[in-house]
Amino acid sequence: DTFTFMDETRSPDEPGGTKQGLQLHVYEVDRFDKLHTDPGEPIHSRTVDQFTLKVPEGRNKKQDGYLYTGYVEVGESGIYRFYTRTEGASRLYIGDRMIVDNHRRYRYDWMPQGKVPLESWGSIKLEPGQHAIRVEYLRGRGTGGRGFAWWNPQENEPFEVSYEGPGVKKQPIPADMLKH
Repeated sequence: DTFTFMDETRSPDEPGGTKQGLQLHVYEVDRFDKLHTDPGEPIHSRTVDQFTLKVPEGRNKKQDGYLYTGYVEVGESGIYRFYTRTEGASRLYIGDRMIVDNHRRYRYDWMPQGKVPLESWGSIKLEPGQHAIRVEYLRGRGTGGRGFAWWNPQENEPFEVSYEGPGVKKQPIPADMLKH
């Protein structure tokens, strides 16, 4: 689903003392919604340079939820569009606002077409500075709580988080824009 928030311009967060990269926590979850509300204790945690899907060793047949948190730093005020392109369910938040929901669209479009990565996007007006970013991604086999089956995960499954903004064409969010 697409969300657009242009009624107001979001002010940056003031995290102070950030470092390059994102925090990645991997959880074993049985439903996508649990990743947002009650994921439990992570089974794997680390800092990553970018949004990347590297399956922890020994986890290639489990249903895992990936939670990326940090800040995205934008250089000028304007409308920014964020995208996720995944085979699994994904959501992207800026601050506490869900900007991209590739979960509902995934349930309806994936099953009839087979294993096809889907892209969803959303837009938001941002002031220059660091803005909290959170990406949730579910990979693996299960029902999602609604009776729709997931797939057998692959090491090389598509997982892309991109953006475009003032003077910037669509591209993966570069590592130098990501902080934690």
